Amino acid sequence: RAGAPPPADETVRPTAETEATKAEASAPSCARKLLAPIALPSAPPVPPPAPPPAPPPAPAISGLDLLEAFSAEETQQYSVRAPRYKEYVLAALQAAEVSGDAAAFRAQLRLALQSAGCAVDDDLGGGRTLLRHVCDGRPTARQALWAAALLRLGASLRKADDEGVTPLAAASLAGNAVLVQALLDAGAPPDAPDARGAT
Repeated sequence: RAGAPPPADETVRPTAETEATKAEASAPSCARKLLAPIALPSAPPVPPPAPPPAPPPAPAISGLDLLEAFSAEETQQYSVRAPRYKEYVLAALQAAEVSGDAAAFRAQLRLALQSAGCAVDDDLGGGRTLLRHVCDGRPTARQALWAAALLRLGASLRKADDEGVTPLAAASLAGNAVLVQALLDAGAPPDAPDARGAT
């Protein structure tokens, strides 16, 4: 028809995107792998920090530590004579001793024995118990306090050392009349023979 506009070109023109898709489809497999997006490896998970190592268990005090505490002078702190892990036990024992409170000292001595893991009549060497050691030497107020506490805690009056010396015999040999009387009042046998049979 004269004067009519020419028909519109309905041909779909390829776009850059369709061209790239066609090129990717027609490319060999190795090329397609190169054209595929690369997946970056994810970072490995960060492990949680390790807990700090547990401190080693503190060694308990021993019966010999208690003997050393008894042998210390009144004015000397037990902690000076003992490593730090023993301080809390021996310092409490020393404080109760200095206070002169017999009940408090007895309670602290019981706790110290438990911490030492020993019985009141354990052999501390040569068959000597703590009471046997306490009955040695010149008479002191500390000696009477320790002996009274040990007797209340069940220390044996009959247990002799390897030479047959009982606590009563040791106190008698030391000339400690007050301690001798206290041991007799507590039931110590006055005629217990020593290793040689002497009473």
